[in-house]
Order: sequence, then C-alpha cells, then structure tokens
Amino acid sequence: MTKFIFSFLITFTLLILTNLEGKGQCPTGYTPQTITLNIGGCNYDVSVCVSCPSPTSHYPDEGSILINEIVEQVTTPPCNNGWT
Repeated sequence: MTKFIFSFLITFTLLILTNLEGKGQCPTGYTPQTITLNIGGCNYDVSVCVSCPSPTSHYPDEGSILINEIVEQVTTPPCNNGWT
C-alpha cells in the first residue's frame, strides 16, 4: 500500500509540473521584452513578446507584438490617474 501511495504522489507531482507554463512565457519565435510607459503621469511596466520579420521577408512590417501583462509601478504617494 505504501508503494502505491508513493508512486501515486510521484506521478501526480510530475503531471502537475509538466503542465505548468511560466507566467508571461513567449511562444517559439518571440523574444520577451519589458517596456515602461508613462500614461497620465503614472509609470506602467508592459511585458510583451516581440517577433521580428524574417530577413528574407518581402514585407518589412511583418513582425508582431503580443502583450502579456501591464503592471502599474508602485510609487509613494500612489499614482492616481483613473486608468485601470
């Protein structure tokens, strides 16, 4: 019985760990970047994934950007511009 429980726990743990995806993970072919934007006097960190066009592309604007998350930078006193 102990072997069964031990095997079950190891299998369960491995299944959970193999199905986890890192927060903000970029797809294959994209590069992660963090950009700081100032909106209404408040600074925001924007986490994006950037894909540049292929050097053999006939379209120079073929790249793309995926937005992962936008987080307001913590300031003292707190920034209050009404943007959520």
